[in-house]
Amino acid sequence: MIAIPVIAVGVFNKRRLVKVLCFLLSTLFLWVGLFLGVIFGYDAWHSMPNPPPEAYADMRQLGVAIIFGWIPAMCATFMISYGIKVVRGLRKHAKG
Repeated sequence: MIAIPVIAVGVFNKRRLVKVLCFLLSTLFLWVGLFLGVIFGYDAWHSMPNPPPEAYADMRQLGVAIIFGWIPAMCATFMISYGIKVVRGLRKHAKG
């Protein structure tokens, strides 16, 4: 959830460097969140009584989350920043 205020700071700031840094930082936050979600999911799966053999056999999702997790994180960052810009534009338009 910390990624949304960071994106908002980037959207409302006029300096390009701050915009880029906020975008990259929020992408990093979302990527780490995705990675931690996969890790905690596997931990919960391994901690259940009598876990199935598949719980230990396939760790590809963890590798995919580490290597390619930045792609959905960046897409989410784009969508959130665009949504903030749309709401900002609607509020300016409503004020007239």
